[in-house]
Amino acid sequence: MTKAEAVDKVIESLRQFIGDKDLEIDGDTQPIGGLGLESQDGIAWAVDLENFGFQLPDDLNPLVDDERHKARSVDEIADLLQKYIR
Repeated sequence: MTKAEAVDKVIESLRQFIGDKDLEIDGDTQPIGGLGLESQDGIAWAVDLENFGFQLPDDLNPLVDDERHKARSVDEIADLLQKYIR
């Protein structure tokens, strides 16, 4: 999967998770804050990502970079998810 395909899947899955298929999202969008999501939403969204071909570890929150203590952008999430393609 290319980076562009991963970004597209992240955007599509976020729109589905939030329930707005026309929501403006790009690679720089920060789901936490920018889309109104909170850290705990990442756990529920991680489960939804399985429908898009990703298998994430149970302890991974895709919305948050725990090591750097900051929220991830759509591009950063796509980079992360490329490691977890089924």
